[in-house]
Amino acid sequence: VQEQNKVFMPSDYRRVILATNIAETSLTIPKIQFVIDTGLARVKRYSYRNKVEMLRVEKVSQASANQRSGRSGRVMDGVCVRLYSQEDFEQRMVHEEPEILRSSLATVILRMSALGLDEPEKFPFIDSPIPRALADGYQLLEELGAINRKRRLTSIGKKLSRIPVDPRVARMILASNELGCLSEVLKLAAALSVQDPREREYALHDESTPKNGQKINSDFLSLLSLWSWFQEIFEKKPGKRKLKEICLRHHVSLVRMFEWRELYNQLKSMTIEMGFKVNEHSGRGSHIHRSLLTGLLGNIGFRSDEKGVYYGARGIKFHIHPGSGLRSAKPKWILASELVETSRLYARGVAEIDVDWIEPIAKHLTHSSYHDPRWSKTTGNVVATERVTLYGLVIVPKRQVHYGSINPMEAREIFIRNALVQGEVRKLPPFLKHNIDLLASLESVEVRSRRYDLLVDDSVIFSFFDEKIPEDICNWASFEKWRQQIEKENKRYLFLSKSLLVRKEIESETFDLYPDTIAMNGCEFRLEYRFEPGHILDGVTLKAPIELLNKVDQAKTEWLVPGLIRDKVSRVIKDLPKSIRKKIFPVSQFVDEIVGDLQPRENSLYDLIIRGVNEIHGEEITREIFQDRNLPVHLQMNFMVIDELGVEIESGRDLAALQKNLGVKAAEKFSSQIAGEFNKTGITTWNFGELPKRVEMSHQGKSVVGFPCLKDEKDSVSMILADTEMEAEMVTVGGLKRLFRLIMREQFKFIAKKWIELPRASLQYASLLKEQSVPLGQLSVQERLNEQLLAATSSQALFQGDTLIRSEGDFTDALKKAKPQIVVVAAQINLVVNHILESYSTVLQKLPSNDSQSARIFSQHVNAHLYAMLSPDFIADTPYVYLENFPRYLEAVCCRIDKYRSDPTRDEAWQGQITIFEAQIDKAIELSVSSRQRKSLIEIRWSLEELRVSLWAQQLKTLYPISFKRVERALADALSNA
Repeated sequence: VQEQNKVFMPSDYRRVILATNIAETSLTIPKIQFVIDTGLARVKRYSYRNKVEMLRVEKVSQASANQRSGRSGRVMDGVCVRLYSQEDFEQRMVHEEPEILRSSLATVILRMSALGLDEPEKFPFIDSPIPRALADGYQLLEELGAINRKRRLTSIGKKLSRIPVDPRVARMILASNELGCLSEVLKLAAALSVQDPREREYALHDESTPKNGQKINSDFLSLLSLWSWFQEIFEKKPGKRKLKEICLRHHVSLVRMFEWRELYNQLKSMTIEMGFKVNEHSGRGSHIHRSLLTGLLGNIGFRSDEKGVYYGARGIKFHIHPGSGLRSAKPKWILASELVETSRLYARGVAEIDVDWIEPIAKHLTHSSYHDPRWSKTTGNVVATERVTLYGLVIVPKRQVHYGSINPMEAREIFIRNALVQGEVRKLPPFLKHNIDLLASLESVEVRSRRYDLLVDDSVIFSFFDEKIPEDICNWASFEKWRQQIEKENKRYLFLSKSLLVRKEIESETFDLYPDTIAMNGCEFRLEYRFEPGHILDGVTLKAPIELLNKVDQAKTEWLVPGLIRDKVSRVIKDLPKSIRKKIFPVSQFVDEIVGDLQPRENSLYDLIIRGVNEIHGEEITREIFQDRNLPVHLQMNFMVIDELGVEIESGRDLAALQKNLGVKAAEKFSSQIAGEFNKTGITTWNFGELPKRVEMSHQGKSVVGFPCLKDEKDSVSMILADTEMEAEMVTVGGLKRLFRLIMREQFKFIAKKWIELPRASLQYASLLKEQSVPLGQLSVQERLNEQLLAATSSQALFQGDTLIRSEGDFTDALKKAKPQIVVVAAQINLVVNHILESYSTVLQKLPSNDSQSARIFSQHVNAHLYAMLSPDFIADTPYVYLENFPRYLEAVCCRIDKYRSDPTRDEAWQGQITIFEAQIDKAIELSVSSRQRKSLIEIRWSLEELRVSLWAQQLKTLYPISFKRVERALADALSNA
């Protein structure tokens, strides 16, 4: 202001005055002799297309040019130099365009509507606005929620009309009253309605500016900070001169600050009269910005990948103004108090916003598009992905919504096709289970007959449900409610029928042509069909349990199944040499004679063909003339040998080769199924005499050796025949332990009660199971631990010697010896196991972090060792003679971890040798040929733990002398002494 006042001061110096076009009419400066007129001015215009205000440089009108020239002739003659031609002057508009033609008309329309005046289109304006300007005004009012689609004032519009500020600002005030931040928004509303009190564009970023005036995420909060700063100073009553100096130092206009305060007080009084409540406590920043957003929905922006560029409403692009505190922050989403076009389109008064605020506020303006409608089995609804935009900006890129309320007809179609036709539901109701089973059986016929024209397509099934189900049903919940009502009258209302699903022309197709099983030698074998040319299983597969493999008859399987035999014979004839084939005419008649009634014969199919060809040809031909390899695979029976769990052992289309490879094993398996007197179940006491070590049985004229054993069946014990002596002994150990526990049931119940709560041990055992990713199954951790402890107790109490119990007398003696020791043994095992689990926890805590490759490898070796020693069932599986040494073995692991840090190279070398031994011993155990050899190998395997003690924890002592050499010699001896 002081600088501007200098133009009025007398002076002997020539003065050069730079003035805006405002000076045309507002000021008379004395002693102006010369005026230089550029003929240009920056004019404020509102763009109805982009909804932004523009300050464009335009040519002034003739009237404005004359006003400028008049500045030089007020008190003396002067000269006006126009920087444009006379011709240019004469072509200009005589007067400036009226402001009503270049401004937003939202305020005018709102006032007229509130006053009940004629529609703006019919009002006799002096200068009537163009229809596009009126449409823009209506659009803004609709954006603010002030009018409805019929252009009638809403309740919001009526309230806005009572607030004498710009409708946008009024809408902010209205929202702030609801969100409890009226005080802050009134201050901002007043600030937006007066000239910026900051006299410098970059004032907020200057060192002299109040520090609390800087808010990195919002220029609006910066204004509130400026207000608070001024209010704090004002309340100290510093005097007008002092206050003016402070404002001057901080580049703040005192006059504008007073104008701001005055307008705020007016707005505050007015809103109180309207019944608004001014908040006493500070409003939340999010509430303030959400209030502002209600009036500035057209001024939001989203940061683009292009540097400094934001995408705005209706496809515009803009930049944050250099004077904004958010210029360098580059927030993702912003709102602006105004968008002004100068050299480029700038956003002024910027704040960062959360995109989630936009949709609830702009619900009446958003546009939703939906794609990928699909059935959700989980929710039982048809869902789609919704994309929400506001003025072209994507505010919700991807959201799953229920599609039934959006497009009920399409949702209904998707629901029927997926839920009812395809059966994609969480729980099958009776009608759907029936329909799926019926379809599966009919589709099986298609596969078996190698045709895809037997069944109707899905459109027929769709039409079935479409005709029956009401049109308003498009989700599972409403369908189930309707179904339960309709099925009270007819339970089979939604049941599909075979006649509907099978095409009429082949409705008589018989299932007998493609049976599920084939009978041979008193056994039935399951058949599976596949129609997939090129696949290894294409055609018919006979599944033979290994124990019945030798029952499969080559001759019988040559006939395949009745439905394919005619095709097979025709193809066999077709592949014969031409000299033979041409004499077989007609082929169809020959095929009829061979296949007859399509039922398999006892004779070989090829033998019948040979006989028929020989009769026709007159010459002898042999089987060698037929080449099965030339037949399509679906015309050759495929054989799959499976174990008792149905898992494939071996398969192929050459039955002879399979029987040669697996015949012996098949015979052994078969004999085990015919155990005779050695096949007993439900044993709970020793009532079966002596348990033989080995028996010989005759089956189909062959001598089969078996090994009787007792098998643990949890609630009882069964007697079966094992394949090998070793297997029999291993199984019998478990069976004896179970029989012991069944007889000593009360004693074990007493022990189990004492272990009912082992919280620490349970936690440690749970940690062990978790480390090894062991599923718990139906037992809890405590129950599993108890079962392990009881099994270990029975093993230690029962087995006092090396000889396996095989007679009732020996078993009774063992019971008598074990009975008084059970509680003591249980206590010993409980103590040892607790010590083991404690030691295990200590080892886990000592393991080094995997911060290097060598450390990771070391941890892997240690964990592998722990997993091998402490398997999930280690308590029950480990003999007590080894189990009681586990704490020492685990302490040795701790010592190893400590020593690794000082000499990792030596640790790696020792581990390498031990790994080799482990692999050799494990392989030898797998291939061991006798119980004695296996026992020796297991002892050597445990000796590796003593070896680890000798290497890494000599101070713990070993049970016996041990070294790499000793292990090597012991292994060699065990392998040589089978």
